[in-house]
Amino acid sequence: MKKILLSFLIILSIGLVGCTDSDDIQNNQNNEDANQQQEDAYDNIKTYNQYSGIGYGTEDGFYYVDVSRDGTQNIKYTDYASATEVYLCNRVECTHIDDSCTSVVTPYGGSVTPIIHNKKIYLLYSGSDNMKYYERYAEQSLPRVVSKDLNGENNKTIFKLEPNQIIVGNISFSDSTVYCVVLSSVETENGIEIKYTLEGYSLNDGKEMFYLDLDMGSPKIITSNEEFIYIEGVNLDSSSQSLQQASKSVYCVNTATYETEKKLDYLITDTIVKANDGILYLIGKNDFSLATVNLDTLEENKFSDNIRPESTFGGVVCITNDGILYMHSKKGDYSDLAMDFYSVEDNRFMDISLSHTYLDEQQQGLEILAENEGSYLVTVNISEKEVSFYGENGELVTFPSSSRENALITKEDYYNSFENYKMISKVN
Repeated sequence: MKKILLSFLIILSIGLVGCTDSDDIQNNQNNEDANQQQEDAYDNIKTYNQYSGIGYGTEDGFYYVDVSRDGTQNIKYTDYASATEVYLCNRVECTHIDDSCTSVVTPYGGSVTPIIHNKKIYLLYSGSDNMKYYERYAEQSLPRVVSKDLNGENNKTIFKLEPNQIIVGNISFSDSTVYCVVLSSVETENGIEIKYTLEGYSLNDGKEMFYLDLDMGSPKIITSNEEFIYIEGVNLDSSSQSLQQASKSVYCVNTATYETEKKLDYLITDTIVKANDGILYLIGKNDFSLATVNLDTLEENKFSDNIRPESTFGGVVCITNDGILYMHSKKGDYSDLAMDFYSVEDNRFMDISLSHTYLDEQQQGLEILAENEGSYLVTVNISEKEVSFYGENGELVTFPSSSRENALITKEDYYNSFENYKMISKVN
């Protein structure tokens, strides 16, 4: 039986800045994998849902792709033990600007997201369905998954798609296969037709192992369990006049038999904020309720009828292994924006009064980028910077972005709003 071990949220990775010996990164990850093997001896299935819009965290550190003003994109790594951020490169003399550097990634078309799985870095290139990118940059613009050793060496393309396709939503791994939702744009007599498929490719040779048409709107993988992949999709009724009149469903796909079963229906305004170990956490947009649904039994357990009474729900900031961080406002205009953290283990709500600096102004809230067992990686200061991407004609297109100053804080201090930070230093 195939075991689908990991589900990862795929996100646009635009972030911060940081050379150290990357062999230390390899050693740290080996220690982490040994710990994970001990855990897996008791629980063979482990699902990770990444909640940060910046990068990917492990027990020992944090990986993300940094975009610079000259269009260069680099993988950078924050080591929690030393509280330093470095390029994923072990050459002291390296300038980190071309393909000779193990931290450099190809920046043409779409976002690049790092994922750590079985002692490898997997880079997800989402791709661009703009044919002009393909005409100029050829295969470098294609959606694809590339593997690297943890020190950045030994690139290997696992699979690549066509220029009219992009990878959307989450991806999942089994021991031998990577699964993803693919959006294809097909020209027809009536215009552009959008088609969604669930596809699986061998991690060894890139051979297509699984292919299934998805008859739903905006599908995305939300979690996985053994040989099953759970997909959220929009149901567009033929009589619906707008997206707001539609509903969502969760479908269970058996990757061994290709059978697809609808498990759950809910309002399109409701939000799945967390999906782990066969349990969905659902926030009702209309009544601000928080409930869980067991995907096997479909049993619902409502934790709260209103997660923040007398307030306007502002949205989920992030979802950690321990709970849900969300915004709210009593006035409704967000001039009094505040954040609460709901602890899954303790089934309680905590007011988070920590703040950060944004463009020299103090603002409420403290974004969580990643976590390990005892700490969170957070952003304490955000300043302006410019980043550039290569356009369809080869020109550099510049956009305003942000540079982040990050820190570690223990979970206990975070929950109690104690500003006790271990600042992350950047090593060039």
